[in-house]
Amino acid sequence: MIYKTKYLAINLALLISLYPTLASTNQEIEKSLLIDELIQEHGFDEQYVMNIFDNTKFLPELIESISKPAERTKTWPEYRDIFITNKRMRQESFLQNKMMTSLIVLWLKWAYQERYSWHIRCRNIFWKNSGRL
Repeated sequence: MIYKTKYLAINLALLISLYPTLASTNQEIEKSLLIDELIQEHGFDEQYVMNIFDNTKFLPELIESISKPAERTKTWPEYRDIFITNKRMRQESFLQNKMMTSLIVLWLKWAYQERYSWHIRCRNIFWKNSGRL
C-alpha cells in the first residue's frame, strides 16, 4: 500500500511538473494543495515530497504521447487470432494431461491408504474384542 501511494505521489508530481511553467498562480495553488494532501492525508515526509517536486522536468513529447488515443481498437476475432494459436492449444492440452495424471496418481495413493488403514482398524477391533490384544 505504501509503495502504491508513493508511486501515485511520484506520478502526480510528474504530471504537475510537466506543465510548461509553474509560474501561474492556479498551478502553484494546485501544487501546494497536492503537497499538503500527500503530507497530511497520506503521511509522507515533507522533505521527500518537496524533493520529488523539485527534481521533476518538463517533457512536452511525453505529454503529447499521453494525450494521443489509439488510432483503432481491435475486435475479439482479431485478438483471438493473436492469443489462440495451435502452439498454445498444444501447450494447454499437455498441461491438462499432466494435471489429470497427477490427480489420478494422488487419488490412487489416497484410495490405497484409506483401504489399508481401514484394514488395520478392522483387524485391531477384531483382536481387541476377541481378547487377544
